[in-house]
Amino acid sequence: MTTRHLIATALLASLAAAPCLAQDGELAGPIWCEGPEENGAGGSKDAGSTPGTSQPVASPLAPSTGSPLTSIRGGVSPSGLLSPDRVDLYEITITSSSNWSISASRATTFDPAIFLFRKTINANGLPEATPVVMCDDANASTNLPTIVGSCGVTVPVPNAVCLTAGVYYLAVAPSGAVPFRCANDPIQQTLFTYTPGQDGVVFPATAQQSDRLCDWAVPTTATGGNYTIAVTGNVIVTRATTPETTLTLGTGTFSYGNPGTAADTEDRRIGLMECGFFPLWMANPTWFRLAECLGTTNIKVCSSNTSANPLAIVVYQGVPGSLTPIACSTLGTSCSTNGAEVTFTNLNPEPIFVAYGPMTLSIGSGTVTSAGTLIISCTPAQPDADINGDGIIDGNDLSLLLSQWGS
Repeated sequence: MTTRHLIATALLASLAAAPCLAQDGELAGPIWCEGPEENGAGGSKDAGSTPGTSQPVASPLAPSTGSPLTSIRGGVSPSGLLSPDRVDLYEITITSSSNWSISASRATTFDPAIFLFRKTINANGLPEATPVVMCDDANASTNLPTIVGSCGVTVPVPNAVCLTAGVYYLAVAPSGAVPFRCANDPIQQTLFTYTPGQDGVVFPATAQQSDRLCDWAVPTTATGGNYTIAVTGNVIVTRATTPETTLTLGTGTFSYGNPGTAADTEDRRIGLMECGFFPLWMANPTWFRLAECLGTTNIKVCSSNTSANPLAIVVYQGVPGSLTPIACSTLGTSCSTNGAEVTFTNLNPEPIFVAYGPMTLSIGSGTVTSAGTLIISCTPAQPDADINGDGIIDGNDLSLLLSQWGS
């Protein structure tokens, strides 16, 4: 590869990168950064434009009640030379019908529009998004769209909406972007009818309210860049309670919040018979995806409360919906008598997911939970010197190595 190519590649990578890299504490809020998946610097993946490719704002380090969300940072490049990144879609949780706001900040480097969709699950168990409200321009003097949650006030609040608490999709797009419904005929219909640059919030028409988001149209003249979405009030980073809604964690030490057991339901429990802890189960487990480590990984969870229920860890390989357990925890660690520790060796690049949580036979208040520390270390496997695979390390292996040197 020539020097020119190297410079171009580095430039494209820097343009596509999120404008911040989260530190350990930020993985549970208040600042959420878009992807990338390979280093776990915020979200679990780059945010896509549809429910199936959206980025959940959920962290294995958040407490069971969630942690306040104050901003989302990312970037779009609708006219990118490689694969255009036209729209970013985030799954967010709004905990109250009032006292919250979502707006583009002045740190945003392009003219944005923001959209809210309600998340639903269809009969096949797949997520869908139906339109709720959008804003292109907040008023005639600014290009900073704002949506405010406010119900039942006597004094009108600009750009106010009254929504039920729940899970929503937040889309960030260039001004003039239009979401399209899933077409049942050759004619695609829009989910909002508005004029680019139109002031104030826009609601879907009655005929659009039940349509589902499937695609986007973005003006060919639209420019992209980095954005910061400021969030105030009752919007949270939730705790990652399923493998589908978690982020990637690599080597490091992370503080996690109280995992809680309020959401402990039979369909979410993990039985521990194969770990030798029958008939105990893991209540309301917390999930994360492990950054790739082709070698030996050690994971510890250390409770800060010595009176809390003992913790357990189960390690899985595969993809959500088809996970196979490959390792279980042992009781007690060097950092916590009621913690858990697991060590395993993996040379398969298939994804690794990890669940951890309190072991219990009871429900709710009968289980004592605690905040704590999660420690992950990786020891990469040494390369195999038997390059030709004949069972002998000799000059033939050296010749093969030298023949590929610098390639």
